[in-house]
Amino acid sequence: MEAGGSASTIGALGKTQEIEPRHQTGKFLRSPIFQPILSSLAFEHREGNSCGIKNQARPSHRSPNVDFNNPEKICRILRMTIPLVTTQWLAKNLQHPLLRVFDCTVYLHPANSAQERPYRIESGKNDYLKQHIPGAGFLDLPQELSDQTTSLRFMLPDIQRFATTIAAKGVSEQSLVILYSHKNIMWATRLWWMFRAFGFNQIAVLDGGFDKWLSESRPISAAACCYPPAKFTARPRKAYLADKDTVLTAIDDRHTYLVNALSKPYFLGHSPSRYGRPGRIPGSISLPAKSLLDKQTHTFLPLVEIEKKCLQAGIPAKINTEIIAYCGGGISATLVLFLLHRLGYRNLSLYDGSMGEWAADHSLPIEQS
Repeated sequence: MEAGGSASTIGALGKTQEIEPRHQTGKFLRSPIFQPILSSLAFEHREGNSCGIKNQARPSHRSPNVDFNNPEKICRILRMTIPLVTTQWLAKNLQHPLLRVFDCTVYLHPANSAQERPYRIESGKNDYLKQHIPGAGFLDLPQELSDQTTSLRFMLPDIQRFATTIAAKGVSEQSLVILYSHKNIMWATRLWWMFRAFGFNQIAVLDGGFDKWLSESRPISAAACCYPPAKFTARPRKAYLADKDTVLTAIDDRHTYLVNALSKPYFLGHSPSRYGRPGRIPGSISLPAKSLLDKQTHTFLPLVEIEKKCLQAGIPAKINTEIIAYCGGGISATLVLFLLHRLGYRNLSLYDGSMGEWAADHSLPIEQS
């Protein structure tokens, strides 16, 4: 249930230097939407936790006491609070003029032909047109925000395509974007990672997605989105993506951790792979994306539980650890990266081609067990 890119993905980002979060923080702090957001998202800022991961914030029932003159501290708070919002918070803030909410649902079905492999893709737009969160727009990942020049699915588009599409959807540097999806939250985390790869930080995922919104009988609408077009500037961060050569080098680098987000049978190579050769990239560790979600509510597990799973998988409790995540094609791996980001890890990359590229290239090593 993933999708992908390839070495040319790095070309999509060019050679622009990475833009650090603090470069956008001042402008966002001055936005009238920021202070209500920060005050309504309860958190507790801590210097560490039981797993030894430093500089983190923890959900709490206390109102924050924030020093708005300390941009570094604000950056750490933003990492923890802004990436995830609840249905309760969204319902309360839905009418704010700077908020931009988007459904980004995609459905994957078994392939009916060789041309459709590794799966048949269905955009969630038809379902969006029937019902969605009031005011929300739709981001069509397969058609609008993927590279159409490659056989690999869902590859990152070039900077021009991304910026033009997002601007037309009404997103500016003053916006706070909330992403949600139906049935599987990985589509929201995929778009979250893409926004960040193009330098945009005011981006969050709705915990539990549209499933939780519906289960709580919250308002729905079939009305067309009316966000006016805006000016959007993409600032690429090439470090957010890894190509196959980088991954090949990482296999022998004991300081870099390759994290496989597929389910255990696919990781071990015990199940036939839709991507080609079964198995995994040598030296990888297993952290299945599905294991990080509550099966009943579709919400993310508490961070404390996720930390434990990371440690048990073999990921060190050091925020400077170099981590490259991958899956079948670059989708569910973003769910893992999203949560590692929330835990405070700094050096995170996505192998966008993932097994869709790796398993098909017989010159690359593969491991089974």
